[in-house]
Amino acid sequence: MSRSRITKRGFRGRGQAMVEFALTAVVALLVLFLGIQFALLGQAALAVGQLAYQGARYASINPTLNNATVISWMRGVASPTIANSDNTILNITINPDATRPVYGTVTVTVTLNPVKQKLVLLPNPFFGINFSTMITSTQSAMVD
Repeated sequence: MSRSRITKRGFRGRGQAMVEFALTAVVALLVLFLGIQFALLGQAALAVGQLAYQGARYASINPTLNNATVISWMRGVASPTIANSDNTILNITINPDATRPVYGTVTVTVTLNPVKQKLVLLPNPFFGINFSTMITSTQSAMVD
C-alpha cells in the first residue's frame, strides 16, 4: 500500500472541523453583533444623560437666558452621536418655561429616538431581544 493514497478515514476529521467552525462562527457573529448594538445604545444613553446634566447646569447658572437660547447651546455641545437638527429625534424640554427664579429649580429633559437616529442596526426584536425605542434622561439643578 502506498503512502500517497488517501483513505476515507483521513477526510472524516476535516469535514467535522468545517461543520463545527460553521456552527461556532454563526454563534460568534451573533454575539459580536449584539455586543456592538448594546455598545451603541449604551454610548447614546450616556450622551443623553450628560447632555441633560450640562443643560440643567447651564440653565441654572444663567437664569436670565430664555429656553430657546439654552436649547440652542445644548444642541451645540451635544455629542456627535446624538446631535442633529431634527426635533423628532432629539427632543429637549426645560421647566420652568419662563424666567427662572433665584433658589428655584430648573429641570431639563432630553429624549432621543435611537431608531430614527440610525443607532439600532439590527432588526427589532432580534431573536426575542427588544431594543429601546426611546432614551430619556431628566436632570434638575438649583438656580444660583
